[in-house]
Amino acid sequence: MKPSQLIRAIGPQKLEAMLADLPRRAQRAAVKEAGPKKRKGLMVNPAKRRQEELAQIKQAVIDGGEDAADALFYGWLTSKRWPMLADFLDTFHVKHRQGLTNDDLDFLKNARPSQLQTAVEKIASKYGREDAAIYVHYLQHKNEIDLMQHLPDLATVFPEPPPDPEKPAEAAPSAETASPPAPAPPVSPGGGE
Repeated sequence: MKPSQLIRAIGPQKLEAMLADLPRRAQRAAVKEAGPKKRKGLMVNPAKRRQEELAQIKQAVIDGGEDAADALFYGWLTSKRWPMLADFLDTFHVKHRQGLTNDDLDFLKNARPSQLQTAVEKIASKYGREDAAIYVHYLQHKNEIDLMQHLPDLATVFPEPPPDPEKPAEAAPSAETASPPAPAPPVSPGGGE
């Protein structure tokens, strides 16, 4: 599931909670990914600036901005949920510093389903199923592997959302344009009316 799809799946309440939890450093990174600043004039009130930037991030991720959604999840996970990341990596004996590692995460591709289930159950019981599901979906996206096939209970927390109704029409050609044109009926020579 792409970050923008996960944003739609988590819903507005969880998105608001994540934005409220987002520290300033992570907020700045997400604002950069959200696009150019849309404010007018100089804003010296830090509270107003923060509110404006959070609104900009929210609009960007709701509009399907993959980079902004990715930056939001990364910032939220690594700043507010790093103990969960650390506990998960500890289960697999991966060296890390506050849940971040330079090691390759190829071990996830070869992890035994039972070990993966144990690790996820551990973080879900300690940090909540929603946060664990967000982390696993994010891991899955960043490492391009399907972890949810081994975690059917967690897959129901944020199921794959239906495709965006506007995008399939643009992305996939319609049946009429996808098939080659039908050949013209043969015209018999000299066959006038």
